Amino acid sequence: MVGQNPMTHMHWMNTLKPILNPSTTSLSSPQQKVQTRGRKLGSVNKSMRRNPSEFEYVEASLETPNSVKEKTPKAKAVVKKRAKANAKAGVDDNSPKAKAVVRTPKAAKELPRRKKPKLVGTLFVGPYLNNFPEPIRPHVKSITDVRSDGNCGYRAVAYFMHQSEHNWKTCRNDLLLEVNNHYDLYENMTGIGGANKLRYRLSFFQDGPAPQDRWMIFPDMGHVVASTYNVVVVLLSQLQCLTFLPLHSRPPSSDKIRVLGIGLVNGDHFVQVDLKACSPMPPIANYWFKFRWEEAKEWETLFSLQIEAFKAIIGSDVATAESFDVD
Repeated sequence: MVGQNPMTHMHWMNTLKPILNPSTTSLSSPQQKVQTRGRKLGSVNKSMRRNPSEFEYVEASLETPNSVKEKTPKAKAVVKKRAKANAKAGVDDNSPKAKAVVRTPKAAKELPRRKKPKLVGTLFVGPYLNNFPEPIRPHVKSITDVRSDGNCGYRAVAYFMHQSEHNWKTCRNDLLLEVNNHYDLYENMTGIGGANKLRYRLSFFQDGPAPQDRWMIFPDMGHVVASTYNVVVVLLSQLQCLTFLPLHSRPPSSDKIRVLGIGLVNGDHFVQVDLKACSPMPPIANYWFKFRWEEAKEWETLFSLQIEAFKAIIGSDVATAESFDVD
């Protein structure tokens, strides 16, 4: 081995060392073979209890039988305030009297929330009532306001006939069919071209405000509404009050007769008026006597007493005629 390079010399020394000194060998005894097949022998642990988490071990070691919960900032403030008051009053902190000096204020009770009212229309007898003649005001049961978008007259009728002002388009269509089906009747009553003007006013079904030439007008539209639904229409305003009866149909039985009150307020807005039973009624529009059909004659005497009661309480400053004859 003399004359060989150092690396070769070191290699042979490491090879001979385990042979000359067996205690330094790198060999080790074989490991026991591990059984990888079949289930483990012995009883199976069927416990459902989980192993505690690390923080639970820590908390358990810190807890003591006489441990006291830490006071909240609010509780500390109350104790501090009590001690200060006791010191000022010269009372011992441990006495029962001292503990009663300062008391924790009770939490304020929460007020019950008000339920939002569910409104179909705005029912009231308020500011609009002043738009009617004073003698008739005590006979008004309620007033239903509707949206003022140029369709208010049709909305008021729709609320009465269809239980919702949102059916104003249905109302317009009903009135339009009435004029179309009895065109000659309304042409004779309103004059040449009058029926076409009514049809033009009624033929508006767009969403949004209606232009002024599409608004409901009285007295012409009063006859149309009464004849369309076979109801009695009562117009109330500060300047004119009229009753409109159906032009071409017989009245139903007395228990089925309906009175639709329409109020003109502020000069340009219609509302639905509910009158009390057997209340005074304005005189019948005089065009009804000129253009009604024979079948509708029976309507005339049904409200004679109520009409006379109205005439007795209303002054001459309120118009009770549809038109006037000039001599």
